[in-house]
Amino acid sequence: AVVSTQSAITAGRNTQKTGLFKMNPYNPGNACSLWMGDLEPQMDEAYLTQLYEGLGYKVVSVRLIKDRMTGRPQGYCFLEFETEQIAQQVLMTLNLKPWPGTDKLLKINWASSSSRGSREEISIYVGDLSP
Repeated sequence: AVVSTQSAITAGRNTQKTGLFKMNPYNPGNACSLWMGDLEPQMDEAYLTQLYEGLGYKVVSVRLIKDRMTGRPQGYCFLEFETEQIAQQVLMTLNLKPWPGTDKLLKINWASSSSRGSREEISIYVGDLSP
């Protein structure tokens, strides 16, 4: 899929530009990564890699997010591409487009970093609150 110069220039507002493509406004240090949601449980890393390669995009890595307790997929993943321009092109051309062979829509956005800066899980126990 080829994106015209005009559509690349006019896509998105209030973001920094690098050449013809806007930078990831949510995580400029990780501009090659995209979030993809609304995944079916049977969609694994191999399936997603084949999907994008079939559409003409080389995926560097797929990180499928799974529930810590059950190991089941959570319905979203992070995709990493070789360059910011490729990630931008994927976002601009495929977001909210039908999955190949289905009526389901691809849901893609820039990946964002956690504001906590740590992946540590924190639990708080609150005891009996009755008077």
